Amino acid sequence: MMSPTLQPKVSILLLNWNGIDFTRHCLKALLKTNYNNCEIILIDNGSQNNEGKLLEKEFSSKNNHEKNGKFIRVIQHPFNLGYAEGMNYAYKYATGKYIMFVNNDMDFDKNWLSPLVAVLEKDKKIGACQPKLISIVNKKNFDYASAAGGFVDIFG
Repeated sequence: MMSPTLQPKVSILLLNWNGIDFTRHCLKALLKTNYNNCEIILIDNGSQNNEGKLLEKEFSSKNNHEKNGKFIRVIQHPFNLGYAEGMNYAYKYATGKYIMFVNNDMDFDKNWLSPLVAVLEKDKKIGACQPKLISIVNKKNFDYASAAGGFVDIFG
């Protein structure tokens, strides 16, 4: 793995909307990522029950919660922007060379990000990539919702 000073910065964008348990699990997995030059930008999309404030207190870098060289910025939006507009809103805060859009119900292996960055760095013709998305129910299958509507099989 490249040294953190040589790694291109990756901005990981994440939304929360009334899904604090999923979001906590996702953030904990992201913090274990074996890639140090990244920032995590969490937009709380107008959640109820003070979820944005709770997540900020628990995870925000401004509250001295830098973990493993990763910074988490929690931004509270007063109402639900929806997924696309929420991600566009998060993008305004991104400072990385690469942008990663993740859902709060995702889990991550600690080594998920480095191979993606390596592919992008190796071939400048590649404009986008994603990790393999495995079903949380059956680890032998692709995730149905994320795998081109279920049309991707073991042969690609």
